[in-house]
Amino acid sequence: GTITGPTTPCIGSTQGYSIASVYGATSYTWTAPTGSTVQSGQGSTSATVLIGNTSGNIAVNASNACGTSSNKTLALTMTACRLDGSGLSEFSISPNPCYSCYVTGVLNENELAVTDILGRKISVHFSASGEGFIFELPNECAAGMYFIRNLTTGQVVKFEKQ
Repeated sequence: GTITGPTTPCIGSTQGYSIASVYGATSYTWTAPTGSTVQSGQGSTSATVLIGNTSGNIAVNASNACGTSSNKTLALTMTACRLDGSGLSEFSISPNPCYSCYVTGVLNENELAVTDILGRKISVHFSASGEGFIFELPNECAAGMYFIRNLTTGQVVKFEKQ
């Protein structure tokens, strides 16, 4: 089996990893990358890991009275993400619909791309504000549906220009 879970987790976040049960296994041993900590799940098929800032492999092996399997591993690339008091800030846009739009959940405007419904890139100026950025679509852009993409995570949010 293979380990499932996020491969580019945010530093400081808590993530879940799991593996399909192995026939005959009675226990599972999880090993986190250097700097990360397995918080819960030792002995079971799923573990909760507090992500540190060093990339590396998460590993698990299965065992029973007869012996221990070789490690299954999953490579993790730790990512610096904006953190707020409640954990990770969501990639979102507000208000929606908007004229002057406020986007959060990104570290810098180079991570953002705005497109129209046909996928054409629209040049916009982002101004840093609080935990995010403010932008306005050019006047030439008609009211209607647009998309903003977080180029780092691949997340896309649909929004409407008033």
